[in-house]
Amino acid sequence: MTTTLTEKLTLHIPHAACVNGQLIPVDYAEMENLLYTHFMDSGFPSWYSLEAAGFYKGRRFQETLVTIYCEETRAAEVQKIFKETCWTRKEDMKQEAFGYEYNGKFYVIDFTKPKESVTITTC
Repeated sequence: MTTTLTEKLTLHIPHAACVNGQLIPVDYAEMENLLYTHFMDSGFPSWYSLEAAGFYKGRRFQETLVTIYCEETRAAEVQKIFKETCWTRKEDMKQEAFGYEYNGKFYVIDFTKPKESVTITTC
């Protein structure tokens, strides 16, 4: 039996935050570990990650891109895990937003607003 995983999600995890105009390192490994634990607990046994350079507001920073493939029926679950993990690690990561890619579109989770009013927007 062959399973076809048609949905591709790539989660962007920055290695730094901009504080008072300066890039400072953040504990991104803890966020990655938390994500991996949630994925495993939710039945997503595999994913892959790459180190990359990101650019935001004129600043270059290192980031990890975590890519996971899943069935269409489980894509919302991956998005929920990412969003909840971002909220859990928001203070430690010192981010105003997190981004992820889903089937060719880029989405931004804006954390400058209260959690109840946050919507995920497409870029």
